[in-house]
Amino acid sequence: MIIDTMDHLKHYPEIFEKIETVLETILKQTDYELGQQFPFEHGFYFFGKDKTLAADLGDYEAHRKYIDIQILLKGNELLYWNPIESLDEVIPYDAEKDIIFYDGSVDNPFSITAGTAYILFPWDAHKAARHIDQASDYEKVVIKLEIV
Repeated sequence: MIIDTMDHLKHYPEIFEKIETVLETILKQTDYELGQQFPFEHGFYFFGKDKTLAADLGDYEAHRKYIDIQILLKGNELLYWNPIESLDEVIPYDAEKDIIFYDGSVDNPFSITAGTAYILFPWDAHKAARHIDQASDYEKVVIKLEIV
């Protein structure tokens, strides 16, 4: 996992060689439906807007086909992370949805604020958009980058 600012994503061309072009497009985009997918070469992105969930709700998730790049545009959230080998698989991998679910202790929290980006690899199980005490609103863009 990598946590950095949105502005620094351009420094990771080994992961995403066209990140600057995609980010320019994303930041200019104002007309979209939540969840609507926007394809680009080797991936797609979509916008999300919701309230954070309690940290103890739900399972960790991971992906095999795509690297997850999440950029928080507004609000704040807690991101919980664990390596997949430290967790127990609870729902087998669904290749069509590119998702596998794990159960484990809720630890390794990272405070994510607007302008922060995080990159999650197939070995990174995560619970994003969480809170401890009180739910808060957030907006983000999720970039799915195909592993080629």
